[in-house]
Amino acid sequence: MQNIFLDRDQCKKFNCPYFETGEIVIAADTLLNSKFYDSKITAGLVMAGQHDLVLERKESEAPGWYRVTVQHSNGNQANASLVAAAQEMLQALREANKVMEIAKQYFPKSIRNANRFMLLNVQENEVRKAIAKATGE
Repeated sequence: MQNIFLDRDQCKKFNCPYFETGEIVIAADTLLNSKFYDSKITAGLVMAGQHDLVLERKESEAPGWYRVTVQHSNGNQANASLVAAAQEMLQALREANKVMEIAKQYFPKSIRNANRFMLLNVQENEVRKAIAKATGE
């Protein structure tokens, strides 16, 4: 989650600017409970739980739009679990990528094949991106 929208009511409630430059530190669950968000934003906020988010906006940005710049931890349990599992998750992604390479050989070459397109799309936009991000490539 990189950007999030706060409507005028939220800005008033949380005492943060809608048009001007500003910053707010707010718990993800507080933000989630203040408005209905789409599934992608909701998933990010649920994952962040009670962790504090630092939201920043510049006057040049569209009204109400904030950048999530930092995610502070109110408790270390979630972060510790992620760090502990990082190597295994990276290895699992690498193995999934290998399996996808093999699976591509068994699909017809036609792009009209929805399953082949979905496999290529997930591999390129999710698996490879996550591996690159984790390895700094």
